[in-house]
Amino acid sequence: YPHQRMRDPKCPDDFPAKSIKKYYPHYIKSIEVVADACRECGRDFWVCIQTSSWDKIIREPDEAELRVQAYVMLSYGAKALFYFTFAFRNNRTGTMVNVRNEKTELFFASKCLTAELKRLSDTYVSYKNLGAFNVNSDPEKTPYLEMDSPYSAQNFKTISEIKCDVPLLVGCFEKKEGKGHAFTLVNMQDFASPKDTVVKVKINGTKVTSYPDGNPSELSSADGWYEFSLPQGEGIFVTVE
Repeated sequence: YPHQRMRDPKCPDDFPAKSIKKYYPHYIKSIEVVADACRECGRDFWVCIQTSSWDKIIREPDEAELRVQAYVMLSYGAKALFYFTFAFRNNRTGTMVNVRNEKTELFFASKCLTAELKRLSDTYVSYKNLGAFNVNSDPEKTPYLEMDSPYSAQNFKTISEIKCDVPLLVGCFEKKEGKGHAFTLVNMQDFASPKDTVVKVKINGTKVTSYPDGNPSELSSADGWYEFSLPQGEGIFVTVE
């Protein structure tokens, strides 16, 4: 789970922790290790994403946190995403269905995300993941975005240049059959200081299609520059032919 909840060490063990949205250090590295191993061994990358609090000292995720987890995993070629959650029980909190058998906000957020990924799925699985690289990463300010083996941005000829004012994760893909490439963009601004952004990308290709909400939308540009609006924690999948 990418985010931590901070506790004052002076508080008793049963005192509710102060909720602070913040990525764990080395978050991306931990994903990179598994994704690289799967790619090298020719195995599918499967991931459980955190979709409940499971304990009173763990903060309940919101929709943006569900979405950023999903698009980070897609950036590394994940083929299956599972929701890690609990059924409603008196000793569990932050579940998709509460003890009164009522659907919670988590249920509806996960339902929307599931429908989006289902719409995107057929297109996504027709591409092979090559790896990912970061933009605007700083060892002190964004330790969660550091990588051990980033894919070379210079080798990914589909993108010539990227302009943005937030930390960014870029996943790189090539078509399994025929010619074509794809990439993901994920707004990786720390949740401790959230910020929406517009990413400008110089793309080499004649047909560029983005998939907001999992639906194809062909884009046009006179000079090869394309703009993508990314709210906090948001991601987008883009194909280029």
